[in-house]
Amino acid sequence: MDKAIIKVSKELRLDQLKLDNAVVIIDDSGEPYAGKISAKNQYKIEKPDIKALEEIHKEIHSRGSPSIIAIGGLSAINTAKILSLPRLPHKNLREIVYENKPPDLRPLIIATVPAMCTEATKLTLFFDPVNPVWLMRHTVSPVFLTTPAFLENALQDPKTQVVNHDVSLIKEAPDHNLFSYLSLCGLYEKFGPGPLTILLLTLASLYSLNIEEVAKNLAKLNIQEAYTRIKIKDDPQSWIEEEAKFREKRPKLYKKMDLLVEHSWTFYSLQLRRYGFKGKTDLYKFYRSLLISLSILGKP
Repeated sequence: MDKAIIKVSKELRLDQLKLDNAVVIIDDSGEPYAGKISAKNQYKIEKPDIKALEEIHKEIHSRGSPSIIAIGGLSAINTAKILSLPRLPHKNLREIVYENKPPDLRPLIIATVPAMCTEATKLTLFFDPVNPVWLMRHTVSPVFLTTPAFLENALQDPKTQVVNHDVSLIKEAPDHNLFSYLSLCGLYEKFGPGPLTILLLTLASLYSLNIEEVAKNLAKLNIQEAYTRIKIKDDPQSWIEEEAKFREKRPKLYKKMDLLVEHSWTFYSLQLRRYGFKGKTDLYKFYRSLLISLSILGKP
């Protein structure tokens, strides 16, 4: 199960899905399509919370190894991927996720909205409420059913634009403006998550923000300028001036910068090093450059 299986057809006929004993996972974006199928075992999910999914995971695996189908966006897709992981003796689902064992089966993904390439790759996004943290890890390669129209429109989604910003920082990548959605996801599977995605997930974790809303704001930022600044060696005077400017414009956020940086570095330091961040100071400079004008965090 190293690679996702991707099947593209002109249109998707949900009424032709084989639903015998299938577990169907939907979220808000998949709910309008739920009426087109008649599944006995259907669950609506708010987010892929690895503690909240414990009982559902137990229930569906007690029936053997049913097929798992996701219809919707990020929440449904990644929940289906988490639920495809096997039960392990004396382990709860949270422990199973961190065991990084191969899944029992491939979930079938029907994305109604783009999901940061998790629908088309082994990348899986989940929320761990114990820490709390949103984590993106390589776990489950799905079967992804899609259409040319979806793949074309996916490039305009703010979450995809965040991914595209990250890929633009990869030296080995070709001209990122030439990417199709699937080629973009192929590169992101190899190099992701990148620094803008990590900032997105950190903000969503610490501020309990909606990933979609954070992505809309981050997609507008000049990541190239912020990334270039980490390469510049600051003299003490320029550092003090930048700090004073940031403290004046965003006093509340200034007080939480150390927490944001520590959170990101704790969970994503290996990824950040791959992108050229040598330590927390580089990450602090990067975040400071981006967050000084981020409107989603409310009043200064």
